[in-house]
Amino acid sequence: MSNHLLYIAMGKHRGMRRTTNEDSIAYKYPSNYDLLRRRGVLLALAEGVAMSKSGAEASQAAVSRLIDNYYSQPNSWDCRLALLQAVKQVNAEVHRLYHKSSTTLIAAVIHNANIFIAHVGDSRAYHYHDKMLEQVTNDHIVQKQRPKGGTKPKLTRAIGHRKTVKVDITEMPIHEGNTFLLVSDGVTRYLENQHLQQLLRNSPTETVRDIIQASNQAGGIDNISAIIVRVGRVLQNEESLANHLEQTRPQIMVDIPDAMPVRKVVSAKIPLPFDRLRHEPLQTGRLPQGRGQFWFGIMILLIVIIAMLAYSIFVKQ
Repeated sequence: MSNHLLYIAMGKHRGMRRTTNEDSIAYKYPSNYDLLRRRGVLLALAEGVAMSKSGAEASQAAVSRLIDNYYSQPNSWDCRLALLQAVKQVNAEVHRLYHKSSTTLIAAVIHNANIFIAHVGDSRAYHYHDKMLEQVTNDHIVQKQRPKGGTKPKLTRAIGHRKTVKVDITEMPIHEGNTFLLVSDGVTRYLENQHLQQLLRNSPTETVRDIIQASNQAGGIDNISAIIVRVGRVLQNEESLANHLEQTRPQIMVDIPDAMPVRKVVSAKIPLPFDRLRHEPLQTGRLPQGRGQFWFGIMILLIVIIAMLAYSIFVKQ
């Protein structure tokens, strides 16, 4: 079997309500042909768990250490086992180094004609093929009752929460034209499957931008992250790999400007929970109607008083 050329885009945003970003995203697309054939391409996304002490540090450590651990596993191990053990090692390291901190983690390895997805928490993976979107992972959450009524989701698994962790591993075949999406819950709390499916018809870079903008437009209460990989044709040789990476090496887009206009497909398909701000020109040289009437009345009263005083003075003279 041979590896496919991959077209990757990724980005993250702090959201509209947060001043910091506790999401982390990373990837490794080996330029070494032998390493690529042996271990494939790794993509990773982590969300620092809210209310933990060092969520941002934990998520950054999770994605960076995952890459180091995965590519240093024994050559005799297949990709599935190497990914599983790498995630477990990351969990132990985060638990030891970042006390009382934890993070979600979702990672995908694309090797030959297969994808392996490792999953802990409520970050999600989706598979887009034949114009249909399929959710690949299941959220590790339960609904807890609130003291004043209603429910609140609570994570049942997270990286670093305990010394050991149970990791879900999913293996799927891939084909040219398939697209895979990894996202944080800052996206999935707003964008349902049909919205994401509509956006994924565009190029990977356009889709990442649109997902971030649509999530912010719909509320942006949390950090937002998205990674997209589209499967291309089969890689032929080392030279074609070098050319591909030179032309398409992805860049991580961070805090895409909030003022960027959203593509028409987003505004047409995603209803906003609030009215848009109306940009009306300021009126100058005129008081608002209510205040104008008040001061006009005061001026008339002063004129009447002055006239009465003048009349009384002239009559006495």
